[in-house]
Amino acid sequence: MNRNGTLEIVMVTTARVAFVGLWFVALMLIYNGLARHADGLSQAGLFAISIACVKLASGFISDPIDLALMGRVPSLLRAAPAKAFEILRAAFGLRLAAALTVAAAMMIAAPLMLEHRDAQPLMRYVAAAIVGEIVFRATLVVLQASERFRMFTLLEGLVQVGRFVAIAALWGWDLMRVDLVLAAHATASFIAAMIGFLLLPI
Repeated sequence: MNRNGTLEIVMVTTARVAFVGLWFVALMLIYNGLARHADGLSQAGLFAISIACVKLASGFISDPIDLALMGRVPSLLRAAPAKAFEILRAAFGLRLAAALTVAAAMMIAAPLMLEHRDAQPLMRYVAAAIVGEIVFRATLVVLQASERFRMFTLLEGLVQVGRFVAIAALWGWDLMRVDLVLAAHATASFIAAMIGFLLLPI
């Protein structure tokens, strides 16, 4: 492995560890901010369930597609770029269709399954966060497959820092609410995904 390859591995690994730490601090701010409210315990529970739904749905849809793409696309990008980008576009369509289906199912099922007065309206924000996360990950996998690791790290840094700044602002202004946190999460994902799409050759 050459020196540049080693530096990229160190950079990506260090950055991802830092992003985990940043998200941990953001979580502490979220729970601290929610605890200021009279119903803080209930709000903390709603947030925990909501963010778990986002991560589970994103992983359920994106992980198998990402694995399949990473097993085939990198070699195709060198041998047949047009075919590789055709596969990436098809994978994006499949991913988006699955995300919208899950989001729609959650919206339909929420009134039937949830009794908490605050839980049903939250489903809109959970659905938006799921779609945003999945669209963002669709951008990341293209950068990863094309071995553009610096851009991959910068884009992931953008979404993580964006989320952290928004959450820190909510905490500082004493505006911490589950719906606003999920809205910030989704907005950061969509903005980073849009920037990523502008940088992709597909």
